[in-house]
Amino acid sequence: MDAANIIREDYEDRRDALRQSIYNMTVKIDTDPNTSQDGLLLDVSRTGLRFRTLKNIPCGSSLVVHPPAGVDLPAISATVLRVKVVDGHDGSSFECGVRFEDAEELRRHNWWLQLRRRR
Repeated sequence: MDAANIIREDYEDRRDALRQSIYNMTVKIDTDPNTSQDGLLLDVSRTGLRFRTLKNIPCGSSLVVHPPAGVDLPAISATVLRVKVVDGHDGSSFECGVRFEDAEELRRHNWWLQLRRRR
C-alpha cells in the first residue's frame, strides 16, 4: 500500500452534484489495458461516482469504468480524485471517488439517468 497516494484526512464530500446511492451493483475498472478489478458501486452523480475496491488505485490515475452487468451503457473514462482506506470486519478496502472526464458529457449524463433508476 502506497501511503503517499491515499488521503487519510476527513473524507468529506467535495462533489457539487447531487449524488444517488447505489446498492448491490458491481462495476469493472480498467486501470490500464492489461489490469482490471471489480468495484462495489456506492453512488453516482452527474459528474462522477464512488466505489469500493480491494486494491488501491492512486489519486490522479486515469481509468475506464465498465457498467454493471445488465445495464446497457458504454464504458466511461474517469480520473481518481480521492481514496479513503476503509477498515472492516473482513479487512481493509479502498473507497475511491472518481470524476468523469470532461469529454464524456453525454455518457456521464446517461450513466446518471440509468443507474439512479436501478438503485
